[in-house]
Order: sequence, then C-alpha cells, then structure tokens
Amino acid sequence: MDRLRTKLEQAAGVNARVSKAIEDDADALIARESEILNRKTAAFAPHHQALDERSKELDRFEDSLQIVENAASPLKSIGDSEQQNLVDKMLEDAVAKAVEAPASH
Repeated sequence: MDRLRTKLEQAAGVNARVSKAIEDDADALIARESEILNRKTAAFAPHHQALDERSKELDRFEDSLQIVENAASPLKSIGDSEQQNLVDKMLEDAVAKAVEAPASH
C-alpha cells in the first residue's frame, strides 16, 4: 500500500512538473526573440542595400532616358535619319553613363 501511495503522490505532481517544464521552454523562446530578430535584420541588410543601389541605378537610367526623350522632341528641322542617329547616339551615351555610374562610387 505504501508503494501505491508513493506512486499516486508522484502522479499527482506530474501535471505541475510538466506545466513548469513547458513554461520554462516557452520563456526560453521568448527570451531569444530579440536575438533572432537582430540576426534576421543583419542577414537581410546586405540584400536591401543591394536592391537600394539597383534602384538608384534604375533612377539614373530613367533620368538619362528622359533627357534623351526631351532632347529628341525639338529636332524637327533635320532629316528623319539624322534625327534617329542623333537620338541613338544620345541614348547610347545616356546608357553608358547610367551603367558606369555605380563603378565610380
């Protein structure tokens, strides 16, 4: 009978011990949250930086295209092929500037 009583006393404490163990693990996870968030931020930072730089390059390229578009509009007095050659040259120059710009940083 004593052995049975000991077993029942042990069994009565199982719920409290298991609940405590689960709570301890949950607390450990909660405590690690800021560490994991910091690591996530650090892991993504170079990728955000690369995309930001590509976006700036695209902005410069769009600006260059806008300059070419604006420059091509008033060329009504010269022939179509001359106008097209001039526009093509301006476009090539604008693209070259936009592509070379990141290398100069």
